[in-house]
Amino acid sequence: MPNIKDIKDRIGSVEEIRKITRAMKLVSVAKMQKAQARVEASSPYIDAMRGLVARTVQPGDTHPLLEEGGGSAVCLVIVTSDKGLCGNFNSQVIRQAIRSIEAESSPVRLACVGRKGRRFFTRGQYEVVESPEEVFGDVTFQRAEGVADVLMAQFRDGGCREVRVLANNFRTTILREVTERVVLPLRGITGSEEGPSYLFEPSRGGVLGPLLFDYFRWQVFGMLLESEAAEHVARMQAMDAATSNAEDLMDRLRLQYNRARQQSITTEIMDIVGGAEALR
Repeated sequence: MPNIKDIKDRIGSVEEIRKITRAMKLVSVAKMQKAQARVEASSPYIDAMRGLVARTVQPGDTHPLLEEGGGSAVCLVIVTSDKGLCGNFNSQVIRQAIRSIEAESSPVRLACVGRKGRRFFTRGQYEVVESPEEVFGDVTFQRAEGVADVLMAQFRDGGCREVRVLANNFRTTILREVTERVVLPLRGITGSEEGPSYLFEPSRGGVLGPLLFDYFRWQVFGMLLESEAAEHVARMQAMDAATSNAEDLMDRLRLQYNRARQQSITTEIMDIVGGAEALR
């Protein structure tokens, strides 16, 4: 059994770890609330953009973002975090990405957003064509626009027939899920007669192109905001679990400390009694 000093030192170490994980949990809660507010603030605008596009696109319209790319490859965009200590946030995405790559019969090109995914896939036998950097920490529309332009370049000029995004999606403050969805070509956009009618100047065709480009950029912005919020949810949960584990370990160590101390006192009493008996 470890001596009393070793147990006491270990209790002190675990206590320091508990303080750190608890502080990190509180920081993650604050960041998650801020990220959630940004997701909720952007959602009405993205929904309005989607409705505007649905009322603008008509059957038979042709545009590079509406049609499948001319190449045979698939561009898989893997969205992970820049930092760790967030539980299985990154490992879930990476495992799903490996399954998708192995199941795909066409060539797969990877675009990694986030350091964790980039470090993993650049060490393996994978073709990583793009790795947008410095996106998370403060997701802005300008940064999302840069990511969207990279993906559009892969789709239009890089020989990819479609672009898929694999990322964590924010659902609630306790729930997130990993999804894989096709973002290019733009699908599910059909003409709608609902809502107001528009007069296009100079023409509907002249408005359609810039509108589709902006719509895709806002879609990417929304996905990155959701991934950042989901990251804070995962880190909050991981730090909460770490704090609970530290508290459980401290309870076991205190029990072990009390037993060792009791045994030490009992041994000392027995030594004193034995010495007194010897003096008689």
